[in-house]
Amino acid sequence: MVKVLDTKEKGSDVNLATYLLFDGFRKEYEMAVIISNDADLVEPIRLVTKEMHLPVGIWHPHSLSPPWP
Repeated sequence: MVKVLDTKEKGSDVNLATYLLFDGFRKEYEMAVIISNDADLVEPIRLVTKEMHLPVGIWHPHSLSPPWP
């Protein structure tokens, strides 16, 4: 048995949140779709939907089927 401790952070959640907000402020999209189960994205998504009034769809990546037909 081997114990592995991996403390590297890719920063992908921070990058996604940054561009979700940045592009939203610039009106670069009409709707965003997030494919993630990262709870760190809750606040950026809330800001985009409540303050910028832009819709955001969320799809859990481990779900059995996509949210579209």
